[in-house]
Amino acid sequence: MQQNKWSDQLGPREKLIKFGPAALTDAEVIAIFLRTGTKNTSVLSLAQLLLTRYKTIRNLMSAPIHELCQFKGIGTVKYAQLQAALELGKRYFSENIAGKDLLKNPKITKNYLKAKLCQYQQEVFGAIFLNNQNQVIIFEELFHGSINLTAVHPRVIIKKALFHNAAAVILAHN
Repeated sequence: MQQNKWSDQLGPREKLIKFGPAALTDAEVIAIFLRTGTKNTSVLSLAQLLLTRYKTIRNLMSAPIHELCQFKGIGTVKYAQLQAALELGKRYFSENIAGKDLLKNPKITKNYLKAKLCQYQQEVFGAIFLNNQNQVIIFEELFHGSINLTAVHPRVIIKKALFHNAAAVILAHN
């Protein structure tokens, strides 16, 4: 009981250091990246306001710059900080998955592709290029389209597979 009272009094950074990142709420994680609030709004209140508006972290991180910057206390710098945090997470996940056998675990493949393609509002077609042991060489976004359509050219896919010396390819779109 004493620990909970203590953790409620800590700021998000201090709570992270004392109890680890898993102890943070979604709002506290976002608050760490936002760093400051406004004169009348704490950073934690600002983060909670954003989560209330966007419902999920995914929706918040996918919001366009012009929309987020309408919130008092959110400007281009804070938008950039949030986008950099998102990109850092993607790169961490990509590094973590590189060299793993994706074909033996469809759930990992699905989550990997969701992480790569979920933020787009338009159709995106990509490919995971694999070596002869079905380990990831690279993921590439190959084609971008409209809200519900993208043109796919098989010649480009084959050319990229040859360029990467891929033994196999997993094709995906959002």
